[in-house]
Amino acid sequence: MLKQSKTFFLLIILFCTNGLFSQTNGTFFEIPDSLDKKRFNHSLVAGLGVYATGSTWLWTQWYSQYELGRFHFHNDMGDWAHMDKAGHMYSAYTEASIAYSYVRWTGLSKEKSLLAAVLVGSGVQLTFEIMDGFSNDWGFSVPDVAFNTLGVGVFAFQEKIWNEQRMILKSSNTFSAYPTYVLMGQDGNEMSLKERGVELYGSGLGARYLKDYNTMNLWLSVNPASFIRNKNSRFPKWLNIALGYGAENLYGGVDNNWPTDEPNYFLDPTEFPRYSQYYLSFDIDFTRIETNSGFLKAAFKVLNIFKVPSPSLEYNRINGFQFIPLYW
Repeated sequence: MLKQSKTFFLLIILFCTNGLFSQTNGTFFEIPDSLDKKRFNHSLVAGLGVYATGSTWLWTQWYSQYELGRFHFHNDMGDWAHMDKAGHMYSAYTEASIAYSYVRWTGLSKEKSLLAAVLVGSGVQLTFEIMDGFSNDWGFSVPDVAFNTLGVGVFAFQEKIWNEQRMILKSSNTFSAYPTYVLMGQDGNEMSLKERGVELYGSGLGARYLKDYNTMNLWLSVNPASFIRNKNSRFPKWLNIALGYGAENLYGGVDNNWPTDEPNYFLDPTEFPRYSQYYLSFDIDFTRIETNSGFLKAAFKVLNIFKVPSPSLEYNRINGFQFIPLYW
């Protein structure tokens, strides 16, 4: 759901802030050979605090504003042109990745750290789904859980088989102005697409980056060098090939009629067709840039959440193929 990205990024910020800046000595970024109880206790308290704070904030600031009822299920597999499902996969993957690095920093073994990462990535997302289950406007989504599991699985599989992430899930956002096109509702009121966009996704850059499905892109960033067995290969170790997915003209979950129970506004699909976008682009795996700085290594892990702007090839059913010199 749209609201979950807020708590997701709160988790990222607090996890990274705690890990990067709580100490500054030279050995801080090094992973100890055995469990450091001080680090472990510090991380456990901080992690539980982030989880409790984020969950409480989400419930009080979002769910309590809507009508609640009995726990129920809702199948939203076809909503939002699957952007929502791609977002669930990306969120769970990234949460697992952050948790793994965070727990490894305490000196816990790779096996136990991986188990903790799976539990964190799955548990955080499951909390959101349970909250959804009590909301009359949504419901517990089994497809959401499936894509959460897939995201955690992508991380865990690679870490287990290759001991590294050769394929990284990333996000980006190319901002564009909302159309000023005005619709006349069945009740005689008017609403512009700009107003509808703000109603759905917000108006600030931060809100739109986290929520706007019309400007959001999700990427699978693959590192070819990690698959090349020739040690003398000159293919840059940091250069990735990225496959992206996005969508356009999403002003409603299933179609562009809203409210969905009694449509007051109807957007002509011939003028504003809903369609998916597919991308081929370049990217950078920052974690493969060689450096002796522990701080830079930690910072590169944070930067690796996002795709870098690069030349891209787009395909969609409306415009066919088109080359974009610099696309995020």
